[in-house]
Amino acid sequence: MTTDSSEQEFQQAVRLIEQRRIYFRRPSTPARLIPKIIASSGIGNQQAASETAAAWQQVAGTQWSTCSLAGLVRRGHLEVTVTDSMVLQQLTFQQTELLNGMNRLLPAAKLKGIRFRVDPSLFRT
Repeated sequence: MTTDSSEQEFQQAVRLIEQRRIYFRRPSTPARLIPKIIASSGIGNQQAASETAAAWQQVAGTQWSTCSLAGLVRRGHLEVTVTDSMVLQQLTFQQTELLNGMNRLLPAAKLKGIRFRVDPSLFRT
């Protein structure tokens, strides 16, 4: 009888130890930390924005790049700010050519469309 009770006490002690054991996470490797650091600091977004702006200037040409400004890519749509509604209408007519040109220059962006908005305050000097 004493062996059964001592065996039960031993099993109970083992269960308590298992319950109280603290499991530590493995330290992250540099390969997993670097993308997190870049994402949190916003370096990747700044690079993507400058690449998008440069591609827009090239695709839009000198005629439209002076009165339009490429913004962020959100859910596959490039946001472009223009000076007035006349420019918006003209760029809307050329939207498919502009979209094809942007996808040719920035294939990783996988653009589905371009959204234009008017904001003349951005272009005042």
